[in-house]
Amino acid sequence: MKLHDQHVHSMYSVDSTEQLESYVQKAIELGCSYVVTTEHFDLDMVEGQVDWTVDFARLKQEQQQLRLQYPQISFLLGIEVGYRKGHIDQIHAQINSESYDVVNLSIHENDDADFYWPKYFKQYGIHTLLTAYFDEMIEATSHFTNYNVLSHIDYAFKTAYLMDKTLNISTYEDQIKQVYQNLIAYGKALEINTKVQEAIDDDQHTLYLLRLYQQVGGKRLTLSSDAHSVERYESSFPHYMRLIQSCGFDHLVYYIERKEYQYPINQEDL
Repeated sequence: MKLHDQHVHSMYSVDSTEQLESYVQKAIELGCSYVVTTEHFDLDMVEGQVDWTVDFARLKQEQQQLRLQYPQISFLLGIEVGYRKGHIDQIHAQINSESYDVVNLSIHENDDADFYWPKYFKQYGIHTLLTAYFDEMIEATSHFTNYNVLSHIDYAFKTAYLMDKTLNISTYEDQIKQVYQNLIAYGKALEINTKVQEAIDDDQHTLYLLRLYQQVGGKRLTLSSDAHSVERYESSFPHYMRLIQSCGFDHLVYYIERKEYQYPINQEDL
């Protein structure tokens, strides 16, 4: 079996125009048994004061049609939830409203800033906002458990690093350790997000995150591309599998019906 990509966005996410069928065809080309998209669900976004929601009824209808065309692949249902502590009831309601296979948790913003945009780092200061970002992540992973995978732990750091390449994520080691300890305590997985890693473009950064995770006892890892177009599906997987293996991890995890399965890292993956 070939590992499938567990963090993917199609036209059912606000920030993608990619057709679902394109991912199906790519997954089949790569020899995957499964295909899943994890569409954005973000409420009360700071940038534009809008909600990013998903028409899951339409998505599932299209999946059903594609099953007839591509019977060799199994269709899974995923979601990427943006944590907002003021909207926990709505987030739980959405997660519980569908039979998801995988739920990714992300910290995209807090009440004051969207961590994607440099203007907020200029407004509040890089160190102040990165501290607030990791504090928000500690809050989320301490009190919210209705998910499987924590996505892109270095999402906000990427924005700041592209503004100032003298930054080192180890500055926030104490906070990152607390996040890792929360993941371990609740049996959640850490995602290595190749979109973020490619943007930072420093293997030492990735190795630092992996070694620290292993040091505190972390074992559950997913590898995902965060693709918003089919060209990025499983982007750089062999490279990051080699880094993961070099740190002593011999398997990744994936989810079906929110049950965890192990995927051994094989020589042909590298």
